[in-house]
Amino acid sequence: MRPSDPSMPSGQPARRLPTPRPGGPSRRHREGRLRSPRPRARSGAGLVLSVAAALLCAGATVVPLRAGPETDWLPGDYVDYAPAGLPDFSQCRGEWSQPGQPPQWTHAGPVAMADLLWWLDSRAEPDPRPPEQVHDGHGLVTAYPVFGPPRDDHAQANLGPLVLDLAVRSRTNAESGSTWRGSSWANAEVAMRRYVADRGLASRYPIESRIAPDRDWLAEGVANRAGILLLLGVWESQAQGWRRVGGHYAAVAGIDGSAILLADPLADRAGIGGEGRRRPEDPGWHSCREAPAAHDDAAIISHDRYPMLPASELPTGAVRLDGYFDAESYGEAAAFRSLNAADFLATLQGTWQRGTVVMAIDAALALIPIDGPSRTPTPTVPIPSTTSTSEASRTPSATVPPTRSPQPEASASPSATPDRRLSPEPGATRMPDAAHLYLPRLSRFVAPWLW
Repeated sequence: MRPSDPSMPSGQPARRLPTPRPGGPSRRHREGRLRSPRPRARSGAGLVLSVAAALLCAGATVVPLRAGPETDWLPGDYVDYAPAGLPDFSQCRGEWSQPGQPPQWTHAGPVAMADLLWWLDSRAEPDPRPPEQVHDGHGLVTAYPVFGPPRDDHAQANLGPLVLDLAVRSRTNAESGSTWRGSSWANAEVAMRRYVADRGLASRYPIESRIAPDRDWLAEGVANRAGILLLLGVWESQAQGWRRVGGHYAAVAGIDGSAILLADPLADRAGIGGEGRRRPEDPGWHSCREAPAAHDDAAIISHDRYPMLPASELPTGAVRLDGYFDAESYGEAAAFRSLNAADFLATLQGTWQRGTVVMAIDAALALIPIDGPSRTPTPTVPIPSTTSTSEASRTPSATVPPTRSPQPEASASPSATPDRRLSPEPGATRMPDAAHLYLPRLSRFVAPWLW
């Protein structure tokens, strides 16, 4: 991997990762967002991070990411339907969670897969039409059978069944006898290969995987317009060395020099004021806790930017995402504890001990499009489900049909789709300024002695 650019900013605005709660936040929890954590002694590094956060909360301007000569995003402006580049769907739904101490959202893998498949299908559509016009000319994503009028493959209501299909294929939360939840890397890779093959498109989308990919491999994939799935690892420094105590999935939205832009199913860091690109600019449209249903619309994205730095301390030699965790947010590793196992790292697996953690890129899988004539899609076969009929038929709440999309922050962003406009849902929670953008620490919602 190339050395990181020393001039690249490494300080990252803090962001808080939420955990699911039945019934939504109580009044006490809602008010708790606006209160500062209890003061405590900090190390020198923690003090620097706290000062940086204080400057941002005091109203310091967040400089938007500007495209440089080495910046390459997956393009957008696809009418059918990826108008902002790679979609950034949210995993924050009740049916995509598991109870526990703390409770966790567990479907990052299937949701990140859906980002990639949706974008690749939009890119290859030979006769693009907006989702309001039911039409499908490419078979990578198809409409799932429903009662009533037919719907488009890129209708928002089709997202839930697509994720459920991928979750069943990935055996998400279905490994009996395992203490780990989510989707293992071995199952996720098999699921992606079988999904593409079942649609008769294995030759159109060859798949390449890589353990501990470097920046050059990732940049080449983006340049070839591949859909890249990342297995991220939460690594903790323990007495016996670094151990992988949890995992996460994300999709690659672009490369910016030695930094990466992620469509993260859990965090909307750019959307709430961090580096990256967001669409729309209003943070009220972003964050897993405040507006999860808004991201069911592929026009609403938060592509979060993280410098990729060498992590020589890790036994795998993987690169780490600088700023994903900091001294003030190590406790948020609870959101990923014992999630998304890496089978090839079983000997380095450990139990979270609430210590110093980093987020690293453990593995990647690339769907590489071989451009050519598309085939006529075939209907998707209904998938088995262990949920009740009411749960299986549940569909995402739609945002107001837009007619014009706001421009993203970054200068090299895809152009707006002229017939779509974003407007807030009636009664939607609006976040007034940068002082209240950070999600609360997990300990605000889960008694610390439980985890």
